[in-house]
Amino acid sequence: MTDDFKNFIKNYDKSGKGAERKKKRNNKRSTLLVILVIGFIISANIPALFVLWIPYLIYVVIYAGREWMG
Repeated sequence: MTDDFKNFIKNYDKSGKGAERKKKRNNKRSTLLVILVIGFIISANIPALFVLWIPYLIYVVIYAGREWMG
């Protein structure tokens, strides 16, 4: 690998695109987490809503696994 490419990889988070993608990913994660917590609290009060909450939970687990894998 050339030194230019190594520096690009090393400083990707500091570049415009890298920072933008990181911010977008963090916003999406925080939104999913807030929906997950609020949905659980509401589902605890109304047990029938667990039917709707479980598919969302499965989606969040799949999304987290995809992010973890790369």
